Amino acid sequence: MEESRRIQAEVEKLGRTLSEYEHHALRMMYEYFKGDIICVLEYLPTHSFLCESQNYMSLNTEHYRTMEKQIGPEAFAQLLLEDVLAMGRDAVIGFFKTLCALQKDHQHPNLLGVIDEINVADQSDVMLLAHIIEDTTDSTVPPEQKEIWTHHKSHLLKITRTLVENKPPGSTWNQQGFPISERYLDLIVVSTYQLKQRSQHEILYTGSQHELFWKQAKHGLERISIDKLFRWCHRSECMPRAVLVSGVPGVGKTTMMQKFVFDWVNGSLYQRFNFVFFFKFRDLNRHNKEITLEEMICTEYPYLEIYLSDIFQNPEKLLFILDGLDESNHHIDFKAGPLCRNTKQPVQLGSIVVSLVKQSLLKGCSVLMTSPPNKTGRHQYQ
Repeated sequence: MEESRRIQAEVEKLGRTLSEYEHHALRMMYEYFKGDIICVLEYLPTHSFLCESQNYMSLNTEHYRTMEKQIGPEAFAQLLLEDVLAMGRDAVIGFFKTLCALQKDHQHPNLLGVIDEINVADQSDVMLLAHIIEDTTDSTVPPEQKEIWTHHKSHLLKITRTLVENKPPGSTWNQQGFPISERYLDLIVVSTYQLKQRSQHEILYTGSQHELFWKQAKHGLERISIDKLFRWCHRSECMPRAVLVSGVPGVGKTTMMQKFVFDWVNGSLYQRFNFVFFFKFRDLNRHNKEITLEEMICTEYPYLEIYLSDIFQNPEKLLFILDGLDESNHHIDFKAGPLCRNTKQPVQLGSIVVSLVKQSLLKGCSVLMTSPPNKTGRHQYQ
């Protein structure tokens, strides 16, 4: 009984919070959470959602029950989202209140994350709407950096717009390249809290075995779209500055990073970052002596050399993408590795990586890395 009262109080609080937003702002939030909501609706029993919705919005429940049976859960979720948006502001608020009420019996991670992210935005300096706008509008690059910013994006476009299809072992045909926007398929990124203890063999299940595992495990998996990698985390109660994407070799992590950079260049992803620096650890292996962060960047992007001092003035606008931790020949210890605090200080490359992640170097910057799961040996991390 007490739990029901707590949930009801949270529902009413959420309703008051959402009522303070103008319709256009609500629409932006609704679109922002669309992937999460579809994930939740695919998981929720349609009957539970439609019954609860009667307390907060007007829906023709028989119509939607019939539609769900006819077109399946994924298409039904898309249809319902479109219909709710077309019904207007009150329906959108009622829809979020319905989801909030359902958390009492349906503890899906994506559902809890959506509710928490909205509530936290109302309670602290985490401005949800500001982040949404920041990520979907043009970067606020200082005028004096505009020319080099344009050049940098042009360079990144050249190296990311083509997806090279690797030839199978023993094949004699040449590698082929295709526009990444035409051949890329989204990976399903999930929270590692549930998968980190699973063996590589389990994660590699295919066909009916994989489908069976997914059906059994999906209730506890938080699905994360590529545009939500740096979102508010309701578990750690913060917005992450360092994110590690882990997956078995060949699953598509490098391609995902390539698509990430391509989308940033084209203005459709994370426009909060003015500059993205994309590195592959196998290329960084050439640095077998001490090096500064500035030298590391200029080796890959020599045209940035005279601009780095100005670019570093806004570290919160910088993203470092470091792909393939397992391919690094450098000792990288995230638990007790030495730190550096100066972009001009020569250190081992591993120290630069650790210092960026630990925020002793360019405090406020963001780091995105990839690695196979449970990698051990020279690289120590949790």
